[in-house]
Amino acid sequence: MNAKIWFLLGASCTLFYCSGNGDETSPSLTQQGSTSARLSAATGSYLVGTGIYDITGPAAEIVMMGYAEASQKTAGIHTRLRARSFIAGDGNKRAVFVSADLAMLFQSVKLKVADKIAADAELRDFYNEKNILLSATHTHGGPGGYSGYFLYDATANGFIKEHHAVIVDGIVQSIRRAHRNLRPGKIFVNEGKLDGVGGNRAAEAYDNNPAAERAQYEGNTDKTFTVLKFVTDAGEEIGAFSWFAVHPDSIGPQNHLITADNKGWAAYLFEKDKATNYLAERTFVAAFAQANEGDVTPNYGYGLAPADLTLAKNKSLENAVLRQYGKAKELYNSASEVVTGAIDFRHEWVDMRTLAVESVGKTTCAAAMGASFSAGSPLDNPSPTPLFPNGVTVDSLQWSDNAGQAALSTLLGGMFAFAWPATQDAAYKACHAEKPVLIPTGKAHLNINGPLMTPQIMPLQVIRIGSVALIAVPGETTTMAGRRFRKAVIGELAPAGVKYGIIAGLANSYASYLATREEYAKQCYEGDSTQFGPHHQAAYEQEF
Repeated sequence: MNAKIWFLLGASCTLFYCSGNGDETSPSLTQQGSTSARLSAATGSYLVGTGIYDITGPAAEIVMMGYAEASQKTAGIHTRLRARSFIAGDGNKRAVFVSADLAMLFQSVKLKVADKIAADAELRDFYNEKNILLSATHTHGGPGGYSGYFLYDATANGFIKEHHAVIVDGIVQSIRRAHRNLRPGKIFVNEGKLDGVGGNRAAEAYDNNPAAERAQYEGNTDKTFTVLKFVTDAGEEIGAFSWFAVHPDSIGPQNHLITADNKGWAAYLFEKDKATNYLAERTFVAAFAQANEGDVTPNYGYGLAPADLTLAKNKSLENAVLRQYGKAKELYNSASEVVTGAIDFRHEWVDMRTLAVESVGKTTCAAAMGASFSAGSPLDNPSPTPLFPNGVTVDSLQWSDNAGQAALSTLLGGMFAFAWPATQDAAYKACHAEKPVLIPTGKAHLNINGPLMTPQIMPLQVIRIGSVALIAVPGETTTMAGRRFRKAVIGELAPAGVKYGIIAGLANSYASYLATREEYAKQCYEGDSTQFGPHHQAAYEQEF
């Protein structure tokens, strides 16, 4: 069977709840030498700290994560992978954001990070799963095997404990460094538009969104580029964190060197400008974090990404690196708006198998991947032998809309029914509407009552840093889905002074893609990989 189908290992994670609340009333705050009494969130005075640490995984013989190509195994290092952290505190509460050079940020990583912090006397009084947001850049050039769920570990031949440990330990170390570097300071915010980076690889699906809604925005990709600038009261510049929506897959699946791809390279250039010392406990940190990139490819107009690692020869890479780097510098250097207001956070675990979605009077569904999942994305990682073409829009109850497909459907339906009987459950298939259920990722697999293929209980989180809201989405959000989330959250929090909504993509867990209801109906790769059914996006919007 094609490797695309076996793309995601198999043990459901146990939910972990920390006892701490992230506030600043612990006696250890005094031991740290904090000056919380002088902080004033109303005037933009915070505790601010940044930290960076290496999370590079095994550099030999490990299948890489992102393209789901079993032949793409690590064979050296192009750029090291890193976790970049910032912490902000207002004297009452703190929040942590971590951008990690990873393909995905899996639930097992978030829970283990929280576990380690809960056991750490230096950190546990301030940080826990509720006020820590972990986000992956989505590089397609790192090793895999660190999920803990079948669908995401299968191409790496299972879970690789040593790789998982490197990632967890590195993230914790980056948080520890940011914690130890806390000083009174300010955060500046600046937002602009970045043109010329990426195109929509599912334009037909995007165009199925309401015309009136599309008319509110400039183009079918999100050009929003947001930068937070961190400066201590002593005038020391300690960090730049930016968010922009584009896939880091400028380097193709023929590459075998570990690489942070376009976002990691942009971060390196910015940090080089600021004389970052990657071995130092305290140094400047520049993160190029991920936003709503689900349908945005950097390869639009360039063809399929080559394996070439040089900017001069790989024009997709050169364009994405230099434009992101240039826009971040521009917005950073001109940032003058001080972030003011309280720091707060909300975090909840949501069972997505049967969540009632009030706006449509429907429920979500136990997860499933559809037929065109086997095809991959046509502009980034198309499968050479798809079982179904991208954009399959057949009736999920029949798997067919013509006689020719009916024969194939009957044959494949019998095969998949043997492996996964749930694909034949009428109510399950009906819940997924247009999606022809290929793999029942929310049901026990291999014809036994085994573990689930992907997570079903998802962590949803919003962190407020004064006038900025970070919206943590555990998956790959399409352009319009991200716009809807941002609009909804700012609408709720505007009375409290929130002006900026930032999509923190691939955050805290991962359950593939997240398309709007209208995009889902087209069943292109992104909609077909929207696991919890046609109302997945509306459900997340409701909970956010």
